[in-house]
Amino acid sequence: MTTDETKEMEYPIVLSGWKASLEEFFPLEEWEQIIRNEEQFLPSFLDPLEFDGDTPIPIYMRDNEGNFLFTPGQLHWVYGAPGAFKSYLLQTAVLNHHGVYVDLESTPRLICKRLKTMSANYFERSRWGFPETEAEVMAIIDELCKIKPTLVVIDSFVRLVAVVSGGDSNNDQDVAVVISRVFRPLLNKGHAVVIADHIAKNPTNSDYPVGSFNKKAQSDVCMYIEKDDEGNFSTIRITKDRYGVYYPIGIYEGMEYGEMFLNPKTGRMEVAQKNSALYLSKKAQSDSLKVSQDAVFLTLSELGPLNRTTLAHYAGGKSETVKRAIDELLILGVVQEERKKSESGGIGKIISLTGNPWTVAPTNKNTELKKKLKYSRSSK
Repeated sequence: MTTDETKEMEYPIVLSGWKASLEEFFPLEEWEQIIRNEEQFLPSFLDPLEFDGDTPIPIYMRDNEGNFLFTPGQLHWVYGAPGAFKSYLLQTAVLNHHGVYVDLESTPRLICKRLKTMSANYFERSRWGFPETEAEVMAIIDELCKIKPTLVVIDSFVRLVAVVSGGDSNNDQDVAVVISRVFRPLLNKGHAVVIADHIAKNPTNSDYPVGSFNKKAQSDVCMYIEKDDEGNFSTIRITKDRYGVYYPIGIYEGMEYGEMFLNPKTGRMEVAQKNSALYLSKKAQSDSLKVSQDAVFLTLSELGPLNRTTLAHYAGGKSETVKRAIDELLILGVVQEERKKSESGGIGKIISLTGNPWTVAPTNKNTELKKKLKYSRSSK
């Protein structure tokens, strides 16, 4: 059989046994020639891989030790209970690395307010998308596949499934469809894809997000974000690391990566690797700051809106710590500051609660402060 005749044949494209099928028609020498000329004869999916096989290296969201959290070409699942600062972490990563944030949870108005507190500039607005339909989601995915690889965050998975397929995030098949349609094209283009997802408030199992186990099965990295109720920080725990990208820094599946803290000056998250000097100092600072934030919250709860000077007087503690506590509560959206008339009749900036939740630590100090504030209110 000549080569010209074989070109007209329909070659088998099934992976298993393709070599044996070709050998039926060609002597070994001719078969080797076909392999060398695979661009003409073999299906595209049998082309040799262009990658060198090295362990992927994270390059997005730097920690204090110079290491990074998110890796190009990998699917990351970041999950935790509401209020664990997941969105803050991912928004910080996008701003720090000129990534893209596909937001199906919030609105442009609310995100605009937050971005201003995070020192975002005017041009960063184009990095946020707020799709409401399947067509809008897929249009964004198509555009992202045309640009250079970057960090792509999608918030959140429950809403994504509902918008793209009308499906259920608890259903393995619905999850697989969305992963195939939305995530795989981005991953194939080299984007680092990060999904924000939820978990029950007090989970019995934190190994993977709420819903289908297929989420963990399909992901490359899973990160559980847990808010510390006694301090103003959250713990990052690695619950899956398919390719061992964190092994070189001594972090394995099931281990704590470190803590993340909100920097009140920049409004962005910082990540401190476990047991580093920054990690230990930040935890100590966070403990004292949480005490002051509780005092501010209790004071406003009992006495109502106050100016900064009066609020600091009743909350007690060092003036600089109280100022930081107020500033951070403003960033978190727990309190707000507006120009309005005070009880004395003057116009000035007044601090008040927004109604957003805040967990006060159940300490004796807070119990005593609450009693004093009630007495002050009754004696006015």
